[in-house]
Amino acid sequence: MTTLDAHLLALNMKTGGVVWDTTLEDFSKGYASTIAPLVVKDKVIVGVAGGEYGIRGFIDAYDAKTGARAWRFYTIPGPGEPGHDTWAGDSWQRGGASVWVTGAYDPEINLLYYGIGNPGPDYHSESRKGDNLYSDSLVALDADTGKLRWHYQFTPHDLHDWDATQVPILADLTIAGQPRKVVMLANRNGFFYTLDRTNGKLLVGKPYVVTSWAKEIGADGRPVILPGYNVRPLEISGAIGREQLKKLPGMTAARRRNLAVFQQLFGEDDRFITQRENGKSSSFSFTIILNPARNVNRDKVFAALKEANIGFRMITGGCFLKHDVIQYYDYDVVDGGTPNADLAHDRGFFVGNYPEDLTPQIHRLSQVLDQACR
Repeated sequence: MTTLDAHLLALNMKTGGVVWDTTLEDFSKGYASTIAPLVVKDKVIVGVAGGEYGIRGFIDAYDAKTGARAWRFYTIPGPGEPGHDTWAGDSWQRGGASVWVTGAYDPEINLLYYGIGNPGPDYHSESRKGDNLYSDSLVALDADTGKLRWHYQFTPHDLHDWDATQVPILADLTIAGQPRKVVMLANRNGFFYTLDRTNGKLLVGKPYVVTSWAKEIGADGRPVILPGYNVRPLEISGAIGREQLKKLPGMTAARRRNLAVFQQLFGEDDRFITQRENGKSSSFSFTIILNPARNVNRDKVFAALKEANIGFRMITGGCFLKHDVIQYYDYDVVDGGTPNADLAHDRGFFVGNYPEDLTPQIHRLSQVLDQACR
């Protein structure tokens, strides 16, 4: 079994006693494991979670008798490895691509199939330019060595948190009159895929829901992106005026008031670089990036928020690199919560509150931040 602090345990089936205990990685670096192990021959196959905390994902195999590691496959290629150039700069070191759902195994061709999680930061793709292999991919690994046999990426350079950790389904089907060994996956991006599981060739890629981001899957296996869906609102918010934001779907009167108050208080203050995100859902959020160029003391800010009883905690999938982030969500009530300030190292935090008129709360937040940054 795996544990939340990134250990793999073997238990005595009769007594429940621990036979061996192996550390997958240091949990203090953001690693965890929530996956059900897959036993193949004499090996135990597991993956790691923690993509929202800036990890570099991997799949491991361990000796079932001793707990010794047999091999490791990094889901983000390192320097000199094929695919490394799909990550800009050093973003590969913290690009996520975690593995938290058990894969499948074909004993006839001795291949493991695992779906890989989304790249990180989820919604700040500018800091990780490129296709970001092997995030949002299905990988086929040799079960004995962990060597990559083939991969297929469903969503290159994911902007929407469309991980590919769905369970791969293996089947033998007749397609176009020919018997095929296939692997099938209903991906989170809205397309259903059928691949030849011996070589990764795409056989079928069709939408199973209404998709508004891609027209189709092209002959090269890549999605044909529709205009306007290759950037996220968060990343272009600096170019969107207040009037345009007001017209976005889900902008109620209360949210329009909140936006106006927020912009009035923070919009001209370069200590707080503000960005706003609003998709096609009814959710709305404000983001404050504490500008390191203005020597904002992060610890002082977090201490002030805690003293003012303003709850805040880690952004899921945040990790805005080399910045400190506070995100103000209108749907997550955490007032009075306990801040997790010990996890504040170069990570994102958000302040949560109500979807109604937030004018008093925003004023209060402004005062606390202003005092803390003097």
